[in-house]
Amino acid sequence: MAYLETALDRLPGIAYISDNSAKTIQWCNQYFENETGYTLSEMKAMGIEFFRQVMHPDDFPQALNAQKRFINDPQSCFYGYCRIKGKNDKEWKWLNGTAIPYSYNDKGEVREVICNFTKIVLKPDTLMQASELVHIMLQIIHMVEINLLTKNEMKVLKLAIAGYSEKMIETELHLSRGTVEYYSI
Repeated sequence: MAYLETALDRLPGIAYISDNSAKTIQWCNQYFENETGYTLSEMKAMGIEFFRQVMHPDDFPQALNAQKRFINDPQSCFYGYCRIKGKNDKEWKWLNGTAIPYSYNDKGEVREVICNFTKIVLKPDTLMQASELVHIMLQIIHMVEINLLTKNEMKVLKLAIAGYSEKMIETELHLSRGTVEYYSI
């Protein structure tokens, strides 16, 4: 394990394992400590407050959504973007990353999640490249939001896109009116 940890510490990217139920960092590479200015023991002691401190307020709900997603679908993966700011940073850093289940408890529920994030360095050479980059990022952000939907929410969305009325969706999926209205919000 020491060999692997040494390799992960040298990666120019954030790697960490978190407890999904408590949203607490269990392990992280040196790069994550450097980027945030927090030690692993500080991260552990802070629990979910660590994420609240380093993540942009608009992006923090993604962490909670990912946590819920793993509870609802233990085989799912989470892809997305977020911004973080370390203790001594003046500006937000954009990250792109993936979170996947790492270990499960006896009931098959996700116990730990392993995450890998890399910094996005936005230095396009031309205005056209900048425009294309923004376009791609917006598409991915929308896909991330869609991927956060539960299986039932996705079924309702697909039927709504296909032109089904709420009444038709209720009948097709055997859902109550209130459930369809809730999913349609």
